[in-house]
Amino acid sequence: MRDELTRLRSELARLEQHSRQLAVLAEDQQHVHERVAHLERILDFDRVAAHAEAAIARAALVESSVAHLRVANLLPRDVYDLLRDLIPDAAFFESGGGSDLELRVPPRIARVDSIVAWTFMTELVLRRLAPALVRRFADPLARLAAERFRSLPPMDTWDVEVTLSEGRLVRRCSDDAAVADGAWSEWDWLTTMVWFEDAENERANSTVTWVTGSFSARGESLAGAAAGRSHGVVYEFGIGPTREGRRRLSKMLSYTG
Repeated sequence: MRDELTRLRSELARLEQHSRQLAVLAEDQQHVHERVAHLERILDFDRVAAHAEAAIARAALVESSVAHLRVANLLPRDVYDLLRDLIPDAAFFESGGGSDLELRVPPRIARVDSIVAWTFMTELVLRRLAPALVRRFADPLARLAAERFRSLPPMDTWDVEVTLSEGRLVRRCSDDAAVADGAWSEWDWLTTMVWFEDAENERANSTVTWVTGSFSARGESLAGAAAGRSHGVVYEFGIGPTREGRRRLSKMLSYTG
């Protein structure tokens, strides 16, 4: 009976969440075309990419303990405000590690303008920000690769394309600094957190990126400290080789023993 009661409560919670989602989506039908047209005027890809790349280039790379990069003013203010306002409703988030709530990005179900805005952000990171970050970390990544994979040639000769993994929005619901095990792929070279806080918060529109995954387990302490101090929504993603790149590296490792 206890097991059945637990199952029924879980099913009721799921139905209530679906009901809230439907209510949000029903409201979305109003003025949707005007809202999407507004997005198209603000989300100029080249303008936003140039601003973000310049912010990454200005930031100071810190190599003590764990190599990391803190970037201020990552996005143009109008784009940052737009993305923050279009973070999907909490009804679309699922339970994550501990008390946190998570949503895969870009979302599959949400208001139309939220999907458009966060698809734009995903493309921006994939096509321009991820390569820019890998370039900034070229030296520490090369040193760590030489240390961990001594049988492989220098990292700058690997010729593998990078991609994103575990792109998600996380609603921090407590001050717990713990990071869930397996939060990022073991293939990730870098991990980034982008804070979407209120404008007056010093972390608003800022990021931290660090060496992570199979490269540097010490990055977990930095991840925990960063996560624990956030009270808003954080956009998190890993950067590492594509599936084809992972296959190539795996073959190189097997050939070299």
